[in-house]
Amino acid sequence: MAIKGDLIRWATKFPDSLVPQIIYLVLDSWKNFRTRQIHEVKITQEFFRVLERKQELSKLPFLIDLEIIILNKDGTEQEGRLDLRFIHGYRRKVYFSIECKRLRINLPSGFRTLAREYVIDGMYRYFNGQYAEGLDKGGDDRICYGWQS
Repeated sequence: MAIKGDLIRWATKFPDSLVPQIIYLVLDSWKNFRTRQIHEVKITQEFFRVLERKQELSKLPFLIDLEIIILNKDGTEQEGRLDLRFIHGYRRKVYFSIECKRLRINLPSGFRTLAREYVIDGMYRYFNGQYAEGLDKGGDDRICYGWQS
């Protein structure tokens, strides 16, 4: 039995050609995004809805998932959580993900930066293989959330 279809959908790496489209979608969506939320997860949820609408209107060839739990190899423990996952194809482990972080917080006691914590507890997960294991790309949009108070 012959199987017809787009072989790229079975690729083991996320297509390089889609990364600029995702970056443009994120930056273009953030440009006019406004929220009253102050918590990172709530901001990400609202931003996801904006991304989802723009992605559908633009007919971009990927799906966007929100708040994906990453399990350990046995599936017995949660190791992390991807904020936004972009999938193109039939393999769930082949994705481009973006971590959404608030790096600058204005508290009643003064300004606080979370950059150090984010590098240690966030970005490092891409380097140690906890996120995007076996993949060659991933992202974060700290530039977007950096101004939030």
